[in-house]
Amino acid sequence: MQLASSHAFPEPPLAAMWQLSENSRLGFRLAGSTLQQGFGAGKYLIGIGDTASVVRYAWLESLKAQQQVSQQGQDFIKGYESLSLTVYDASKGKVKGGDWTIGYGHKTTKGAGAITLPEAEALFQSDVARMASHVSADLNVSVSQNQFDALVSLRFNAGANAITPPVSDLNSTGHATMGDFTNHYITGGGVPMRGLELRRAAEWRIFSEGVYDASH
Repeated sequence: MQLASSHAFPEPPLAAMWQLSENSRLGFRLAGSTLQQGFGAGKYLIGIGDTASVVRYAWLESLKAQQQVSQQGQDFIKGYESLSLTVYDASKGKVKGGDWTIGYGHKTTKGAGAITLPEAEALFQSDVARMASHVSADLNVSVSQNQFDALVSLRFNAGANAITPPVSDLNSTGHATMGDFTNHYITGGGVPMRGLELRRAAEWRIFSEGVYDASH
């Protein structure tokens, strides 16, 4: 079985707490005997207890929140999604009731009007940022840039609500396997799709080797 491991976060400097309370995008702030984390729509209160462990927690969350998809990762996703300035059937007629998309794989409705190239790029950047945010929120371990890119590409294709097998395995064991990619999300409407099989294999290659290849 092929495995690819996550990497440990670096330890924070001792002064990190005060820097984070002022500058972190997650909005950490001290509130009495708790550290309040404002994140998305939810808020979580964490007892301070051991100051060192709280500093480390805040540091890790800050690092995780800042991870973004690289340009190589974005180009890979675009290469598989392809560009269309008009609405098209993502399954190319192979799946009844499949998704209608526009731009670079942006989900829409069948009757949506045409868009411009700048509008397609804006939709793509918004979609990528949203999927990256979901992956970051679901991960409990650190990952390298190429691993993060592969996870976001998979999430982009699988959907915002899909907690994918690689993320689940990374959280539980610290490793992801080739099968986490190649054995899942390879069908449309129950029908095996060669394009999805190729994409999952290519995402595993990004994750395990750092090789970005969107040719298919």
